[in-house]
Amino acid sequence: MGWRVLMLLGVLAEFSVSAEPLAPCPEGCSCLPVERHVTCNYSNLTSVPPEIANGTIELHMDHNNLTFLQQSFHQDLPELRSLYLRNCNIKTVKSDAFQKVTGIQHLFLDSNEIQEFENGTFDNLSNLLYLHLQENKIRYLQPGIFLPLKNLIALYLRNNLLTELSDGSLKGLTQLRWLDVGFNMITKLSKEAFADSKLRKLNLQNNLLTNVPSLKNRINLQTLRLSGNRIGKLSSASFSRNFRTVRELYLDNMELKDVSSSAFRRLRRLDVLDLRNNSLTSLSVSQVKSSTIIYLSGNPWECDCSITELYIRLLMSKKNDPEQEVLCKSPKGLEGRTLTTINILDLKCKSFVDETTTVFPASQTYQLINSALSVVTTTKEVTTYKTTTPTSTTWINILEEDPCLADDISNISVKATGEDSLEVSWSCPRAYTYFQINYGTDEDKDTLYISGAQTNIQLFHLFPGTTYSVCIVPQNRDGMTCENPNPKHCASGQTSGLPETAYHAHSPPKATTSPFVIIGSTVAGVVILAAVLIAAYALRPTNFHFQRYHNEDEMEGYKQEETDPYKWDSAYENVDEDRHVYVTTSSLWGIDNDKLDCSLAEPTPSVPNYASL
Repeated sequence: MGWRVLMLLGVLAEFSVSAEPLAPCPEGCSCLPVERHVTCNYSNLTSVPPEIANGTIELHMDHNNLTFLQQSFHQDLPELRSLYLRNCNIKTVKSDAFQKVTGIQHLFLDSNEIQEFENGTFDNLSNLLYLHLQENKIRYLQPGIFLPLKNLIALYLRNNLLTELSDGSLKGLTQLRWLDVGFNMITKLSKEAFADSKLRKLNLQNNLLTNVPSLKNRINLQTLRLSGNRIGKLSSASFSRNFRTVRELYLDNMELKDVSSSAFRRLRRLDVLDLRNNSLTSLSVSQVKSSTIIYLSGNPWECDCSITELYIRLLMSKKNDPEQEVLCKSPKGLEGRTLTTINILDLKCKSFVDETTTVFPASQTYQLINSALSVVTTTKEVTTYKTTTPTSTTWINILEEDPCLADDISNISVKATGEDSLEVSWSCPRAYTYFQINYGTDEDKDTLYISGAQTNIQLFHLFPGTTYSVCIVPQNRDGMTCENPNPKHCASGQTSGLPETAYHAHSPPKATTSPFVIIGSTVAGVVILAAVLIAAYALRPTNFHFQRYHNEDEMEGYKQEETDPYKWDSAYENVDEDRHVYVTTSSLWGIDNDKLDCSLAEPTPSVPNYASL
């Protein structure tokens, strides 16, 4: 028991010797010795107090009057990890401001008056992880200013006066994951701006961008905010392959008017798409995965047949979130109604009818006059209807529409992509979402239907080396049927390779040889062969014999013709042509190969009954 008491006293003595005396808390500050936190907020300080203990881990100096940061710390603070200097009216930060706090990981300089940083300001801050510079007056980032911050994870530059991000603005930030440059005045963003980073979240909201920024390299971006910019149109090229890892895309409050049906086709991982508060009247969602949550409220939706695709998607999703609903702005009779509460038969299409309300003599050439009263001549057949009012006569000229809509299809191209496939593309000025594709040969024809606004497809499983005629017919939205497609609808193309009925070309046959010559040649050949065999037999050597050694005991009772193993049908039962396994002579006789003697030898009396060759 005594030795335990002595040991405990020794530990306490050692601790008392090594323990530093508690430093006094600076005037106007509050201190937490155990946590080693010092708080000097709202103390009207103009400089950092000199009495701060060296072991301080967290220092709060918010809401003071530190307008000028230069060698602000009187002693080294090697243990300091978090430094708060928010709302301190700081205007200038000198290059030596943080020389004695090189271990900090969190630096808060937000809500000040900082306009720029001197070169070298962040030298020796390689341990910094989070840098807060939001709500300042920073207009420009010098190339390489952040180069020493090799471990920085998050950079906050929200609510500043930045107008661009140049090639070197973020140079050296190889570990950057989160960048917030929202609420600036950025109009230009270099492709090289993020070349060194590994961004996961990028906030560019409420800037002055007119296009989606381009990325030179794929950076595994997961969240992209472009809300509040001036991007009015999204095309199929807006989001390149370098955006394919994006899971959350925010495009709200941008006055967005036009979105291509293939704008999101590369965003296969998209989970959230925010399109709220724009100027969209319709939207194609054929290339947005079905599980993606789409926020649609706040748009002037036109509830006609062009929105059918979105209507079906909303019905199938069964979401009750009002932010994901479509509220109809037009046409008359459907305004103010939620899309999913409307019968699909009420989603009608605009009729292709042009009317005039101008008095027009019937004997003159018919002309169509638009609402602006500009004259447009036409060569189409026109059906004329006459209406009479007490004051004037109105002629209404209605175009007899082609049910096949031949004028709405052009530039049809059919190209071979293989021996059994063709690529078909076409142009269509109107926004059709359904097409009938007729294709085939003279003997075999087929039809398929496609939905969506795409204007190119591939046909597979065709015959090689065969010419196919392909006709593209838009599906008439007024219910009329196209029975005979116009030649304008059609084009032809041939698959590569040789057709299945093709044969290799041969040389023309030569002159036929007389049958008498053939018979004579055959007889002569037989005679010569017989003569050669007779001569060989007459000249054979008599002192050499071929000996076949076998087990005579096992062969007793067998006929002579059965001694030849190659005459046995059972000898080939084990032959497997696919595996190339063959039966050897020795295996047939039941003896080893070393017992088979095929050497030439002199006949001796000691070997009876050997067959002589």
